[in-house]
Amino acid sequence: MVQITYISPDELYFAAAVAPNVSVLEAALAHGRAGISGDRGACTSCRVHIGADWFDRIDPPPTRPLAVAKDLDGLIVRASRGVR
Repeated sequence: MVQITYISPDELYFAAAVAPNVSVLEAALAHGRAGISGDRGACTSCRVHIGADWFDRIDPPPTRPLAVAKDLDGLIVRASRGVR
């Protein structure tokens, strides 16, 4: 399992243990995380921010759903303000 921390627009933190090969979006929705929309399957359509320190492990910006992999353990995903 891979640890991902989701931060809501209201600054609420939620850590989730996620199985590899599930998308970051699917994992957020499965854990009931509000503030992530994801209508196109890419980080920009989900309206989330991923810190620049992760860019060397992710092809920014992802054009397809970002699949959870072991090298993303500890990823922090922040939902944009104004997204419901």
